[in-house]
Amino acid sequence: SGIAVGGPIKKDKLWFFGSYRQWGNERQAAGKFFNATQGTPFYTADLSQPAYVHEWYESKSTRITWRASERNKFNFFADVQDSCICRSSTAIGQAPESITAFHFRPSGVYQAAWTAPISNRVLLDAGVGMIRSSFVNYRAPGVAPEHISILEQSTGMRYNAAATYRTPWDLNRYTSRFSASYVPGSHAIKVGMQLEQST
Repeated sequence: SGIAVGGPIKKDKLWFFGSYRQWGNERQAAGKFFNATQGTPFYTADLSQPAYVHEWYESKSTRITWRASERNKFNFFADVQDSCICRSSTAIGQAPESITAFHFRPSGVYQAAWTAPISNRVLLDAGVGMIRSSFVNYRAPGVAPEHISILEQSTGMRYNAAATYRTPWDLNRYTSRFSASYVPGSHAIKVGMQLEQST
């Protein structure tokens, strides 16, 4: 589902566009079942509770365009995102409780750009951006901190808990760019630079 709206805030000066979207899915995992004896050294398939995959995604974006002067225009964009792979039971050889859930929050895309045709021959263009990506994995429902991950070596099946759990992990990326274009005649000359950094 989604909705979008946009239009001028100030005629010939300031415009906006915003949208909201949310989508997801849920599906069963064939041949997999929850553990009826969770928290014990044994795995007992609960045939009344088939394993399933549940995912959802959300995007809230806004773009602002500002014509500051005859030769200076600015664009600002933000897309605040949220997503959750709240249960992922598709891994081969793993019971549902041994697969972690991932929640990607906070996350999003943020950009700002400036363009300036300072003459009919010279164009300046610059921008900065950031991709925010942070996630942590959670224990599946019903799994307590004291539950131990068990690997049945005869079948290769892992159950009772995940092998590891990751603390919050940030994977942010930053970018900046600048270029100058010059059109002396039938040819064009463009020089510039772009920098990228990640954490």
